[in-house]
Amino acid sequence: QEQCRGRWPEQCAGRRCPYTMAREKGGIASEGGEMEALVDRMGATTASPLDRLAGYSGKNYRRGQACFLLLLFACVSVLILRYEEIGEWFSAHEEDVETKPDDPDRESKWGFPDFSLPSAVSTVTDWFKGGDKGEGVGRLSDEARRSLPDLLKALSTARIRIDEMIEADYGEYSFVFSRNETMKGTGIWWPSEKSLSRLKRRMKRKIIEAQLRGGGENDEETVKFTWVTGGHSASAAHGDLMEQSYDVTLLKAAEVAFDALDVTLKSKHYGMGSMGSFELGLCQDEVYGLDIDILNWDFGMTDGRNYWWYQLWVDQAGLHPTFPILFTNNDARKNMNDDCEKRGQGAFNVQWKELPRNLFPDSDTHPNPSSLPRGVANYMCGGQAEQTNKCKDEKFDTKWCDCRGKVSWHPGWKDHLFMGRFMALFLVENLIDAVKEMRERDLSLLSPSENDTSSLAGVPSLSGEYLNHLLAEEEADRQLFQESTVSDNIGSGDLMGEGNWKKILRGNPICHSLRLPNQARFDGIIDGVVATEAAPGSYYSGVDQHYKWNTLPKPGPPSANDSLKSAISSLRPPWMMATDQEMRKPMKYYGYENGCNLTVSHDFRDGFVVRHQDDWMGDIYPLDSEVEAFSRGKYEREGFIIMCDGQCFFSNCNPGGQRWEMKHVGLPEKNGNVSILVDDKPVTGAVALMSDCYFLVGEGGNPNWGPGTANGRKGQYEIKFKVERPGMIHVSSLIVA
Repeated sequence: QEQCRGRWPEQCAGRRCPYTMAREKGGIASEGGEMEALVDRMGATTASPLDRLAGYSGKNYRRGQACFLLLLFACVSVLILRYEEIGEWFSAHEEDVETKPDDPDRESKWGFPDFSLPSAVSTVTDWFKGGDKGEGVGRLSDEARRSLPDLLKALSTARIRIDEMIEADYGEYSFVFSRNETMKGTGIWWPSEKSLSRLKRRMKRKIIEAQLRGGGENDEETVKFTWVTGGHSASAAHGDLMEQSYDVTLLKAAEVAFDALDVTLKSKHYGMGSMGSFELGLCQDEVYGLDIDILNWDFGMTDGRNYWWYQLWVDQAGLHPTFPILFTNNDARKNMNDDCEKRGQGAFNVQWKELPRNLFPDSDTHPNPSSLPRGVANYMCGGQAEQTNKCKDEKFDTKWCDCRGKVSWHPGWKDHLFMGRFMALFLVENLIDAVKEMRERDLSLLSPSENDTSSLAGVPSLSGEYLNHLLAEEEADRQLFQESTVSDNIGSGDLMGEGNWKKILRGNPICHSLRLPNQARFDGIIDGVVATEAAPGSYYSGVDQHYKWNTLPKPGPPSANDSLKSAISSLRPPWMMATDQEMRKPMKYYGYENGCNLTVSHDFRDGFVVRHQDDWMGDIYPLDSEVEAFSRGKYEREGFIIMCDGQCFFSNCNPGGQRWEMKHVGLPEKNGNVSILVDDKPVTGAVALMSDCYFLVGEGGNPNWGPGTANGRKGQYEIKFKVERPGMIHVSSLIVA
């Protein structure tokens, strides 16, 4: 009994020992044996199996010991003989174990989706072995830099960082940027799920490209996702610093998520003061560049009710080499985006009046507005953003820098911050959904349907085959656009003849433009001078100004000292004129006492100039470098030439004297003040398409100048200019369509 109590103290307390009870029931126990099965059946033991094995003695003990040694020998033998295969299996499945976040208390609070998907394998890519690329299930081999679970984990960490950024500016009001608000479909609206699918497809493409071949140190090797804003002075952040613009605040937040996926987010802040979309709609390739993923239109204030300008914009975007997703900062063009989606384009409306600003407290009625977070304090007053009382007083915060444009119709820094962060979180939510869909797709391949006979059966998401599938889908949408009916909403375009204007809508105009910002100028396509990107928002420094009013050369024949040469050997090309003389360098350069070391102006109305005293000037347009960059392999033009007057505000053209506009073009004998020859044929007049842009017509009012193939040229025209009376012409863009 004493020995029993020593071994089963809990069971023996106050009653007889199970060992004795077992003996009395007729159980057979060897010396020191305990009748294990019977005791277990009586619920009498809590000892571990190893403890029980140690208590065995005699025949049973020796038998158990022999079995244990045989089992151990067999396991060691298998490990020795199959160690390579076992090692390979563990390597391929090292991420199968579900892991918890490093700090569970720091999980995203604002709508980060549930990533707790089944984890039978790390990715289908890792699981599938055997078969060359394109055979059977396909195989990514070793080209993928990281697996989808890796990307999801990195994205989760990135989202936490973004949440912290939002909370630093908005505190308890950070919920305004939650998934419930950004994906609600009101502040940012989309016609149907097709547009969302097209946006996420573009994101998936970039993710796959980054994992297959991206991530190099050189910029050319990095996979980029490019956001471009074209718009007026409000979008250009006039009155604010560029770093406060919604393009840059969007970039600073969203780039954290894109970086986590090895994709570089670019945000091009290319708004221009007082500009409408007509001229720039014809110059998208040249001004905004050839690599655009999202093209954001923000011309509502300057375009007004000229809806046909927007039609031109979206049609040219549909022909852009990268077929960008469309964003529109304007409520009135919502229905037009519905049509864009039906034609194969992805289209979204940022609805200014529907954005959830009303969720922020009104600082007029708040008991202590100064206690509110920096992005909220004195932002909303009387139900309006930055318009009255303290909200108006604190609208602009440019510190010691003097920024022009501090007017009521330009947003202040808090509204730019809100807009940028809201659009950034919309992009981030869709980026998360894109990765999640890829992961779910791969997991679904583990249980394939017997009826799935598609070419993608078994093809993992991080593969060249799936990337080609996404590209084929995009090409089908592009084809849908190209085959769609051209809109009848052509406004003043009918002055060229309805058929002619529709050719321009679906044509490939090449634009020789000197406006800034301008990617063709930054890349040296205009003058061979390549600029250097110096700040977020893709602002470039080192753009050659060439000439100012007080540095224009004297009239005369071409000189070896001319910075630019004409393709017409006997003539000089029109002067490249830096119209706005100041604000191109940090403010301290201009003698500001506080030494503002920031460049506060980024858009300039540069143009080319011909003076009365210059006699004939000219060149062949488009330039050879422009043909090479922007012709898309089509070297014959429809034969239309459009010229847009440069804008001269704040007396910035006064040194040039009388400025003749394109409406003054005509034959000298008919009182034309400006003579133009196209391939030595006289221009008899210029017909206004809008207030600043005109198409040139010849004899009989004919707007067609032929295919531009004279003398072996590639859709190019020899164009000469002469100002017949004292004064000058100042042209911002010459467009050949």
